[in-house]
Amino acid sequence: MSKPQSPKRRKTAAEQPRPAGHVVGPPEILDAAARDKWAEVLPILQSRGDVDQGALDALAAYCAAWSQWRGAQEKVNELGLVVKSPTGFPQENPYAVIARKAQCELRRWADVLGLTPAARKRIGIARKKPDPAEPAKDSLDTQIRLFQLERSLKQGRAAS
Repeated sequence: MSKPQSPKRRKTAAEQPRPAGHVVGPPEILDAAARDKWAEVLPILQSRGDVDQGALDALAAYCAAWSQWRGAQEKVNELGLVVKSPTGFPQENPYAVIARKAQCELRRWADVLGLTPAARKRIGIARKKPDPAEPAKDSLDTQIRLFQLERSLKQGRAAS
């Protein structure tokens, strides 16, 4: 007699619900930087067939955290890690605190979405092995360049 499976067992990627049909764009609440990140990450999730409403919500949170981290980190780069307090004493740049908190959120959401090697291994998502016949096609740098080119072409058409 076999033991029934625990209802709390986490589903593997193959057991997760799959989307049906068209996937909506990013939520209106996301700023431009977060929307760009959405456009970058959504195809990764789609290629795995790992897009449902929960994944889209997690992706929105990931993109918002990425945008917050990026904005705060730009201010840290501009002002430095230490700034003068209103009383004239050195203090940690408040943007550094924001950047650190956003980075923690970013890492958590990346883990939920399976965007890190450790997360992919934990949830059972195998990374595709590169095809030796087409090594450039599987290169992350090439994929990024193609994404940027495609986005700039779309923006050029929208401006016309």
